[in-house]
Amino acid sequence: MELTNTYKKEESKKFTAKNVFAIIATAVGLLQLLFLLLKGINYTNASYASYYSDGDMNMANLIFGGSVFRSGPNIGLLIAFIFMLIAIVLSIVVHFWTPAGYFGILLLITSSILWFCTVPLYGNMAASLGAAGICLGIFNLVDAVLLFLAVAYN
Repeated sequence: MELTNTYKKEESKKFTAKNVFAIIATAVGLLQLLFLLLKGINYTNASYASYYSDGDMNMANLIFGGSVFRSGPNIGLLIAFIFMLIAIVLSIVVHFWTPAGYFGILLLITSSILWFCTVPLYGNMAASLGAAGICLGIFNLVDAVLLFLAVAYN
């Protein structure tokens, strides 16, 4: 009789608050990859805006190259992208090993700061921060909070 009660208790522990927050953090992290298609920087000056095409200013081109000014990858933005990917993987690992969440939170906060610094990392101060930098910065902070909640409900 006691064995069946213990088995039912172990079976009901599968979906805890920790697991739900970790799954939501992973889903939000994967959805952030779509923000790489948005414009990374904007030019408010009309002469700059007419000269550069919109396709060259998306965040993926700013990170990996192919933009007007950059032929190779931008190291600062590439580090932010890699930190974001590692944090997404760690939000999955937090289900099995809780200390991975603490490292993921630090990576997400660092990545968020780097996304907000897209214009200085890009090197052209005539530009302003685009929708991709704003969305990635905000959603990385939201993902860090979700990962913190997953770690807190251990």
